[in-house]
Amino acid sequence: MGFEAWLREFTENAERRRVGPDPEWSAGSPLPPALIRSLQRFQAGEDGDGVNLISKSERAGDPTYLAAVRLFVAEEQNHARLLKHLLLSAGGDVIDGHWTDRVFVAIRRALGLRLELMTLMVAEVVALRYYRAVREGTDDPLLSDVGARILVDEQRHVPFHTERLRQGWADSAGPVRAAVAAGWWVLLFGAAVVVAFGHGAALRLLGVGRLRFVADTATLFRSVVREVLSGAGPDAHPASSTSTAAPPARGSTERSSRQRLWRWGATALVIVGLAVALYPPAHFWGPRPYRHPDGIFGVTRGDFEDDILPHYQVSLPCDVDGLRYSNAEDITGPMGELYLHFTTSPGCLDRILDGWAAAPSEPPTMAPTDAGFPLPAEAIPDTIGWRFDAPSYQVYQRQGDLVTGHVVAVRDGKRLSVYLLGRYAF
Repeated sequence: MGFEAWLREFTENAERRRVGPDPEWSAGSPLPPALIRSLQRFQAGEDGDGVNLISKSERAGDPTYLAAVRLFVAEEQNHARLLKHLLLSAGGDVIDGHWTDRVFVAIRRALGLRLELMTLMVAEVVALRYYRAVREGTDDPLLSDVGARILVDEQRHVPFHTERLRQGWADSAGPVRAAVAAGWWVLLFGAAVVVAFGHGAALRLLGVGRLRFVADTATLFRSVVREVLSGAGPDAHPASSTSTAAPPARGSTERSSRQRLWRWGATALVIVGLAVALYPPAHFWGPRPYRHPDGIFGVTRGDFEDDILPHYQVSLPCDVDGLRYSNAEDITGPMGELYLHFTTSPGCLDRILDGWAAAPSEPPTMAPTDAGFPLPAEAIPDTIGWRFDAPSYQVYQRQGDLVTGHVVAVRDGKRLSVYLLGRYAF
């Protein structure tokens, strides 16, 4: 399919989108917090203007391809719009961005068109598996509808970029393409592992385990690498389809099997290496590391979202940045204490306070030296690393039978720096 055909297809889809109805936003229902957070991050990733990609495509000198790229960017922006309305219909909101998206965009912008497309292709393949899970893993009709609409577009985006990349690498030598393929696989596995573990709670709700997500994404990516870098198009076949074609020699078959085993062995090593680097072994079978300027501490047991936060009746229904947590004693046992520190928007903090039933203290604003300040320095273990250096803080208090606690917040630029201490007792 030439880029003239791609341009026609993108144009026809834009017209179908223009005249077709939107999803039934009024049919939205509340979604689990883990799924809200996951959709927020994907919405932030889709919500770009595509200026750099369009500029690089313009310098490539093919006006037909440039027109198709502009329509591709418009489809991505429509995905952001769909996810935004889905989040609002489900009682959530959108976020300004996430560190994973910022890193990804920085890598793309630092590269030329060909390498930017390769980086973008990694995101498109990951999105294929993610939106398939969204479409198939829920009984919520609105969520499934939005996932299906986006998935149809992503299934077109992958072959569109594949064709351009195949042309871009067609004249490269075999060793160069082999090196490019190796680096491309490393980038794919890194992205897939980050999504699988960063969105693990949401994927579980959609019926997809972390390892299955990585394996399925790798399977989708394998055909992309083959089509882009092997020199064979999607419809190419290495041998004639006639009945007179000679069968492969036995030695050739054995070598092919050994090569497949080596490839899969190398792939498994890459996955294990990335998993250990991103999530040290303690994450799987021991105390989870908690990194803080004052040291490294461990959570004794339980998963943060599924066990620890619910134990203290805390919910994070919207995006927070730089989350740090620690404990003085057994974090999920009786008499335990939970220490959270993060930055967020005022609107998100309001939702967190409402969910935790925390109300303004009297007075609602205090200096750290005031007698009523709920988190005096002498009461905070040195290992937690909290410092209260601002002149005054907003102060909130939660009262309850099982969980009590306090929240103090101070403006940190455009966001709020939030400290939450929850206490659990019978």
